[in-house]
Amino acid sequence: MQFTKILSDAGKWGAVACFGLLVGGELQAAGIAPQLSHRAVYQLQLSEAIAPGVSGVEGKMVVEWRETCEGYLTEQRIVIRTDMEDGKVSLNDVSTSSWEALDGSEFRFDLRQLVDNELMEVLRGDAKAGNADTTAHAIFKQPASAELSLPESVLFPSRHMEAVLEAAAGGKSHVAAVLFDGSSDKEYYKVLTSIGQKQETGMTQGWAAGQHWWPVQISFYSPFQPEAEPQFEMSFHLYANGVTENVSMRYRQFVLAGELQEVTAFPVPDC
Repeated sequence: MQFTKILSDAGKWGAVACFGLLVGGELQAAGIAPQLSHRAVYQLQLSEAIAPGVSGVEGKMVVEWRETCEGYLTEQRIVIRTDMEDGKVSLNDVSTSSWEALDGSEFRFDLRQLVDNELMEVLRGDAKAGNADTTAHAIFKQPASAELSLPESVLFPSRHMEAVLEAAAGGKSHVAAVLFDGSSDKEYYKVLTSIGQKQETGMTQGWAAGQHWWPVQISFYSPFQPEAEPQFEMSFHLYANGVTENVSMRYRQFVLAGELQEVTAFPVPDC
């Protein structure tokens, strides 16, 4: 087992695929409540060990999403410590930052990945959705000169999660999409989302006051292996204001549970 590579993939998925969070413009126009610009802190712990030899996993994830006058900013960091039954310990630290245009036409991304405090990977570049003048593609500054062609139907993270919220608000139970999130210079992902029945919260104060939520599960597949098992799956409670709690992230090696510990709201930009 190449455990360093497993950890590398796990940390990257947790940071990038987990929360594009939700955007505001078209949702507000449709009469859906605006999303909350905020920082959310999650405590991570092992929920299920799938691969043999894993004795414990714990860590922390911080997700920050802000609406600006020009686009949506996302900052994420996930740090995971994995303990093996043979006594070995590995630390995986992945941080990402991205910017997405308000209309979903452009996406800038930057990912840094460290394993045991050693820099393992950097992904940085720009992506554009297709239009009448250009095809959808991603151009990477790191790795240098890497380029990836994307399907015309591709969505970037905020636009994808906007589609999920619109579907949930419309009573739909499934969303299928093609997603590029900047986590690979070799592929994009086929993403299938399942949405459960709307639930009401009894909270009268704080970020969840007066909010309702949906149970959501998202599965990520390679578009080049449509019959294969998902590369990654996650589930969570998705609130109408874009905050998520009761997070579960299922990798091929283990399942992590994320407990929401703190939510800090940011002011709405004055545009």
